[in-house]
Amino acid sequence: MDAQGRILLPVELRRLLEIENQNVKLRAFKGHIEILNERVYQSRKNDPARNAKEDADALFRAGMQ
Repeated sequence: MDAQGRILLPVELRRLLEIENQNVKLRAFKGHIEILNERVYQSRKNDPARNAKEDADALFRAGMQ
């Protein structure tokens, strides 16, 4: 983190995540931060069934039955 509170990512990681020179979306949950490029964000946003399944899987892994 720099003096202005920004999180800096190495060039190789930005290229791998396809986030060079574009806005990113952050998703935070239980102390973890997920960095999404616009394509992945829109894909997840537009597929509520996938989001519901991911949420159900996460609850199951956390011990909810």
